[in-house]
Amino acid sequence: MASPTLTVVGGGRGGLRQGAVYAAAPVFWLPDDLQILRPPGRPEWGDTRGEQWSDVRDRFRLGDRVERVVAYAKMRPVVVVANAAEVRGREPVRVAPLYSYNPGSLAERRRTEIEAGSVPHALHVRAAGRLREGYVNLREAALVPRSLLDDREHVGDLDALSLATLLRHYATYVAA
Repeated sequence: MASPTLTVVGGGRGGLRQGAVYAAAPVFWLPDDLQILRPPGRPEWGDTRGEQWSDVRDRFRLGDRVERVVAYAKMRPVVVVANAAEVRGREPVRVAPLYSYNPGSLAERRRTEIEAGSVPHALHVRAAGRLREGYVNLREAALVPRSLLDDREHVGDLDALSLATLLRHYATYVAA
């Protein structure tokens, strides 16, 4: 059985591909108290305000039925988990963020389990170059516009065994 620890090698050859690791890319999430921007349409940004999802009665009913919502984002190292078709295409690509074992965090408390491969959505990543030791969080894999990776620093690639391990864990996690 392959090691559940991922290894990043090289300094990044450039070019978007499966297993490429970037120093930082925006990772997005929606908060529990989702806000919809009002007024609808394309107003000046200075005129917009966030309104609680539950208070907006005409949500997704006006105009083109597309809403602008308030999302949060943080720059994190990411590994490309997109399949070959996504990588070759022009559409967004799937990435999974890398996290550190911050002191006192749940991840730090579960580190032994993560390193052993016992946490289905997390795989340990060895430190390499500027990347700190941490873990890939498959639970938070998401599509990001490829343009957000264009100017990001490509810091390395997963070695062949690590890429195979990541893809196997990701498929198992998604299928579960």
